[in-house]
Amino acid sequence: MTESACVGATVVVTGGNGRVGRLLVERLRADGVRTVSLARSRADAGHPDDVLVDLTDMRNVRDVILNADASVVVHLASVLRGPDVLETNERIDKCVAFAVDEAEIEHVVLASSGSVYGTVATESRTEASALDGDSPYAISKKRTEDIFRAVATRNGAASLATLRIFNLSGPCFPDSLVQRLIRADLNRPVTLIGADTFVRDYMYQGDLIKVLREAVNRRFSGESIVNVGAGVPVSTRQLLERLRVDPSFFIEVEGAPTSSWTDNSKMIDLFGVVPRAMPDRSWDLRSA
Repeated sequence: MTESACVGATVVVTGGNGRVGRLLVERLRADGVRTVSLARSRADAGHPDDVLVDLTDMRNVRDVILNADASVVVHLASVLRGPDVLETNERIDKCVAFAVDEAEIEHVVLASSGSVYGTVATESRTEASALDGDSPYAISKKRTEDIFRAVATRNGAASLATLRIFNLSGPCFPDSLVQRLIRADLNRPVTLIGADTFVRDYMYQGDLIKVLREAVNRRFSGESIVNVGAGVPVSTRQLLERLRVDPSFFIEVEGAPTSSWTDNSKMIDLFGVVPRAMPDRSWDLRSA
C-alpha cells in the first residue's frame, strides 16, 4: 500500500517560515534531508536552501521547484484569515499545483484542515464524514484539496497525502485556547464562550511534526486522506480543570454549542504516531 518516498530525496516545503513550517524544516534538516524552504517573506533566511518567492507568481514558483530537483513537496502555505482568504489561497494553491505538475513531483503532502467538516459534530469525524464547513477558510481548504486532487488524477504516478489537521497547540501557537489559558492572568483574562459546550480536540505541535515526518516518508497509490488530531473531545470546562486555571483569569459568556473532533485511527495505523490526548501545562514549554 505504501513505500518509502524520501530516501535520498530533496523535499520542498512551502510556508517554510510559518509556525508548522519552521518546525518541520528544522526536523527534516536535522534528519539529514535536503530541504528547500519556500516563503513569501524571509526575515529569517540563514540557510542556502531558504528561498524567498512570491507564491502567487506561477512561473517563479515553478522555476524554484524545478531548480530544487525535488521529488517531494509539502504544501503548508496558506492564509488563515482576512477579506481575501479565498482568492489568495486559491492563487497560492494553483501556483504550487502547477509547479508540482510541471516538475513531475512524485509525492505531495498537503496540509488541509479539520475545519472542512464544520463545527456541529455529535460524534468524531472520520475521513468519510460530510464536508459541512462553511467558513471562508474551510471553503478555501476544500478548494485546495480539489486542486491537488486534479493534479494527482491527471498524473497517475503521483502520490498525494491529504492531511486534514485539527486544532494545534504548543508554544508556537500562542493563539491556541490551550496556550491562552496557560498564559492568562489578571491583566490578560480570557473570554470563554460556552465553556461547557465548546468542544475540540487539541494536538500538541511536536506530535504533528512526527506525523508530517512520517507522511513525507510514505508514498501512496493515488490519494490518501488522513484526519490528523488527538482524537479526544475536550470541553473548555475540562481544559480549565486540567490546566488548573485560576477563576479570576477568565470570563464566561453564553454561546451556541460548537464541537469538532476527529477519529484518528487511520492516522495511527498509517503513521504509527500516538499523540498526547489531553493538554497540560507542560504544553507551553518548548522542551515538552
